[in-house]
Amino acid sequence: MALKNLLTFSVFECRPFYDRHSYCTLDLASTSVQVVPLYLSEIAPTKIRGTVNQLLQLTTCLCIFIANFVNNAIEKRTWGWRLSLGLATVPATLMFIGGLFLPETSNSLIEQGRLEEGRRVQEKVRGTKNIEAELYDLLESSEAAKAIKIRFRNLLKKKNRPQLIIGALGIPVFQQLTGSGQCITVLPYGTHC
Repeated sequence: MALKNLLTFSVFECRPFYDRHSYCTLDLASTSVQVVPLYLSEIAPTKIRGTVNQLLQLTTCLCIFIANFVNNAIEKRTWGWRLSLGLATVPATLMFIGGLFLPETSNSLIEQGRLEEGRRVQEKVRGTKNIEAELYDLLESSEAAKAIKIRFRNLLKKKNRPQLIIGALGIPVFQQLTGSGQCITVLPYGTHC
């Protein structure tokens, strides 16, 4: 499921690289920023769900930090950009291969009506047969979700407009206007934010 979503939402993107090089990449990385937290939220136990997502953010920032050091160490060499791209393919390949073996979430299986498969996945992920309370919560949530008839139209109602504006427009615009993405991209090349 995660892999299917990752490939469905992927787009081509061209970016300038160093001074005169450019390359086109299948932008799976930006899509994984959306898909991976969703998968982790569905698979993680309720008590540590926030912690798991924060650890994902921490590891992402640490990886960017390490990549900046590597890029700065090799930027003066003419072949440096090749090494940088080559090194970036190692974790990407490992994550892609690992993603092929991830189970579908029990929540997704239950919503599809595959209760027994959902139970098996939940037992495997939790490492215990004592999952009745959590399984009951998943069933209850699934039934509540099915009871809602017009899900997306509800977003456009007047009472939900503040959440829609903040979530769909405010946060992305604010993130772009603060320039945090540009700092990550430009800072290694000597320009200060």
